[in-house]
Amino acid sequence: MTVSYPRARRVGLRTETLLDELLVYDLAKKKAHCLNATAACVYQLADGTRSTKVLAKELSERFGTPAGEDLVWYCLDELGRQGLLESGQAETSKVVVPSRRHLLTRLGIAAAVLPVVLSVALPRPASAQLRSPGPTGTPIPD
Repeated sequence: MTVSYPRARRVGLRTETLLDELLVYDLAKKKAHCLNATAACVYQLADGTRSTKVLAKELSERFGTPAGEDLVWYCLDELGRQGLLESGQAETSKVVVPSRRHLLTRLGIAAAVLPVVLSVALPRPASAQLRSPGPTGTPIPD
C-alpha cells in the first residue's frame, strides 16, 4: 500500500506573494484565490513529501501557536474545494474534517492562524464591458 501525502496543484496556476498572503489565479477557471498566511504556508509546503503531521509541526514552528493536524485537514479541505490540490490528493472524505467553529473554540486567541481561502470568479472581459455603466452612469444598451 502506498501512502499519499497532500500535493498542491501547480499546473495552470499563477501565484504572487502579497505581504504574508498568497494570490493564486486559476488560468482555466478564471478564478482568483487569496490565501491568508496559514493557508499559504500549507499550500506551499504541500509538495507530496510531507504528511499532515509534519505540516502541522511546520505550522506550529512558523507561527508559534499550537497547530494540530485538524487545522491542516481543515486547510486541505478548503484548498481541495477550490481545486488547488492535485486530484486524488488529501482525500478529506476519509477524515473527519473539523468545523470552523470547533477550531475557533480550540484555538482561542490563536484563532488568527485559522486558514482562510477567499475566492472570486472573474468575468470575461466581454461580459464585464457589456455590464459596465456608460460615461454618465447609465447602462450601455444591449
